[in-house]
Formats: sequence, C-alpha cells, structure tokens
Amino acid sequence: MKNLSLLLIFLFVSVTAISQTDRAEDMKEMNQEKKAMQYADKMAAKLTLTAEQKEDVMKARMKMLDNKMELMADHKGMDMEDDMEDMADDKANMSKDKMKLHADFKEDMQEILTEAQFAKWSKMEMKNMDKMHVDKKKMKKEDHDDDTEW
Repeated sequence: MKNLSLLLIFLFVSVTAISQTDRAEDMKEMNQEKKAMQYADKMAAKLTLTAEQKEDVMKARMKMLDNKMELMADHKGMDMEDDMEDMADDKANMSKDKMKLHADFKEDMQEILTEAQFAKWSKMEMKNMDKMHVDKKKMKKEDHDDDTEW
C-alpha cells in the first residue's frame, strides 16, 4: 500500500511539474504578444497610425521580441565554465547582436511609417534610450552604494 501511495504521489508531482513547464512557455509567448500589442497601441496613439500600420508595427515588434528571446536563450546556453576572456567576447558579441536587432527593427519601422511619423518615432526612441541609460546608471550606483554599506 505504501508503494502505491508513493507511486501516486510521484506521478502527481511529475504531471504537475510538466504542466507548469508547458504553462510557463505559453505565458512567455502570450506575454510577448501582449508586449507587442501594447507597443502597437502606444504607437498608434502617439503617431496616429492607420489600422494597417498598427498591425505591421505589432508584427515588427513581435519579430524583434522573438529574435531577442532566441538571442537570450542562446546566450544562457553557453558554457559557464568558459574563461573570462571568452566570457568578455561573448558579452561583446551579445551586445553587437542586440544592436543589430534594434537596427533591423528601426529599418522595419522606417518601411511601415511615413517620413513624418518616422521622424517623431525616432525622437521618441532616442528619448527612451536616454532614459534607459540614466536608469541603468542609477541602478549601478545604487548597487555600488549598497556594497559599501557593510
């Protein structure tokens, strides 16, 4: 009877773990779609996009997010036992790949938007990039400040 109970518990735990993994993958994909839709909605409001442009912006954003997820997965899959020089090279390559993703997205946006819309979008992107870099510097400073407190 104990063996049967243990077997049932093991089976239940296994099924639960598998279903959670599948669900996590579904949630990631749904979150990507949600992010792309939110971005398209935001751009539609700020740039007065047509319905077709909005759909194209959503597709372009989704493509960029998917490629970014693949890039991150490839990066995580690298062997952590690499020496420091290899890790530095990997980080540099990752940065180059991210820049290429952004450049490709910018090209897609230029094809989708009118000249005036693209000019406005470019200004918004520059502002967002500046904000992101300031936020990143603040986080680094806070991390450094936290380290010196003990």
